[in-house]
Amino acid sequence: CVETGIVYTYLYSATRNSSTRYINEENQQFHFLGIPLHFNYQFVEIGKLGLFASIGGMIEKDIHGVYKGRDEGNMNDYVGNSEGYISTNINLKNPQLSIDAGIGASYPIYKGLNIYAKICGAYYFDAKNYEYKTIYSDKKIMLDLNAGIKFKF
Repeated sequence: CVETGIVYTYLYSATRNSSTRYINEENQQFHFLGIPLHFNYQFVEIGKLGLFASIGGMIEKDIHGVYKGRDEGNMNDYVGNSEGYISTNINLKNPQLSIDAGIGASYPIYKGLNIYAKICGAYYFDAKNYEYKTIYSDKKIMLDLNAGIKFKF
């Protein structure tokens, strides 16, 4: 069967560099919406529980991003303390594409409504979003765990 829907992803990263005279903190947040397209094949049915294999991919685009940074320091005894803070909205230029394959289980709870869980390996293509790094740009291959509700018709 063919599977599609909407996927929400939240990515957050933070760094902190500090010494006795200087602190630098940065964090970055991205909210993504994605549209997956998967082809599932149910290979075993145990009672009402169905086990399936899945292959497909997804396109994701950030819908909101925020960068926050703070610098605080005492550069030397004569200058004194300085502090700077920035908060700005950011976005990624290109959408993120990925492919994946995995196995899962599905169990009907009411008419066409099912709960499911799926574990899969995913490969994230280089989206050439070099201005802001994310886990998608740092780790090309990841293990994904998906769970939720799906409607079969």
